[in-house]
Amino acid sequence: MEFSQIANNEYQVFLHFSYGEIRDLLMHFLTLISATLVFSVTFSEKVIDYHASTKRQRATVITSWLLLVLALGACGIGLYLNFIAAEAALASIAGADGQRFAILLQKSFFFQDAAGLLFGLGLFVLVVSA
Repeated sequence: MEFSQIANNEYQVFLHFSYGEIRDLLMHFLTLISATLVFSVTFSEKVIDYHASTKRQRATVITSWLLLVLALGACGIGLYLNFIAAEAALASIAGADGQRFAILLQKSFFFQDAAGLLFGLGLFVLVVSA
């Protein structure tokens, strides 16, 4: 299929260009979030000493872990919705209503953005706890 044929159809543009890039980006972001979470849990004793730390320090570390877990979940949901949007794009090419595709893509972008925000907040809170 030539580019001129693809460029006139938003569903085909998404399937041929955007879907794969977004999927790869989110998979790498999932890896980054999970590695950050595992790293921070593994070396939490080095960040704060639980026996000598205050309740505030323990609460900030646990809050950062919670934010990282929420970021992991939001990123996973964004990845799943991206896949469902690709299925809806295929259905739209086959003649189904394209409104479902647009809604799913918007929701996917929302969860992707939420994952980035939660990850940033989680890192910030983790730095503050130290």
